[in-house]
Amino acid sequence: MSNVIIVVTQVVIMFGLIGTGFLAVKVRWLKREGVRDLNNILLYVILPAVILNLLNTPYLPEHTTNLLIALALAVVCHLLAIIVSKFAFRRQAADRQAVLRSATVLSNSAFMAIPLVNAQAGKTATLYLIPYLVVFYVVTWTFGVRIMEKSKTKPSLGELLTNPTLIAVAVGLVIYAADLTLPGPVSDMIRLLSDTNAPFAMILIGAQIALMKPRIFPPKAVWLQILLRNILIPLAMLPIIMTVTDQPALIYATLIPAAAPTAATVVLFATRFDGDIRLAAETMAHSTLLSVISLTGMTFLADWLIRL
Repeated sequence: MSNVIIVVTQVVIMFGLIGTGFLAVKVRWLKREGVRDLNNILLYVILPAVILNLLNTPYLPEHTTNLLIALALAVVCHLLAIIVSKFAFRRQAADRQAVLRSATVLSNSAFMAIPLVNAQAGKTATLYLIPYLVVFYVVTWTFGVRIMEKSKTKPSLGELLTNPTLIAVAVGLVIYAADLTLPGPVSDMIRLLSDTNAPFAMILIGAQIALMKPRIFPPKAVWLQILLRNILIPLAMLPIIMTVTDQPALIYATLIPAAAPTAATVVLFATRFDGDIRLAAETMAHSTLLSVISLTGMTFLADWLIRL
């Protein structure tokens, strides 16, 4: 029952913040140009701070093997989603395919997964969640950018090397692996920026919804995307995870983010790259609502299998 409460609480918080952004546009506190500018601040300032904050943690050698296993499983999960989504949406128009594939591959692995993993398996499991989040952000800023851009050319090496989030990943990995400690004021600044990520993103999504009026009943392709993101991909990952490890902390730290609903980043990227914002908002909103059932169900299934 506690799992259901955690997920429902997170969903209520998300939609409360989305409602705040929606209201801000309706009463004209926030306009279209302001939404786009705030979107850029989130993508290029706040998200890099999230990465640095995650990796600004003491290096613990005894967890190295499990962290590497978690990293490998996260890579497998994202590759599986990329391949499956390519075949599932190959007949969709380019703009719609970009959104549907991104929505299938990118999960809300921080906001939804962190509290549930922590409640289910404790602080150690939350540590094992970090590799999934690192892979998520790398995939977001490589695959995500590549597929959402209008241009069909791959991002150049120079573009990747100067991307703030990927720079943050590289710097953060050095900080963690070398067991470095950031100065107190710098660490506090990064933590404060990181803490604004979830509310900032949800408010911006609410503002986008107010600007473009999503459909209550989305097209069939959205339901297929939700089926893949919320159910089929985590179900496919479950036997792989349990073959590799029998440690509950590691199982929960890799399965729960794999089963999390569509990431808010999909809507942010649709805004940034002039994509189908309405479709992006529909995938995120419906996937999140249905995760009350799917995410808790997946957690209960893993718990039952662990106890066998």
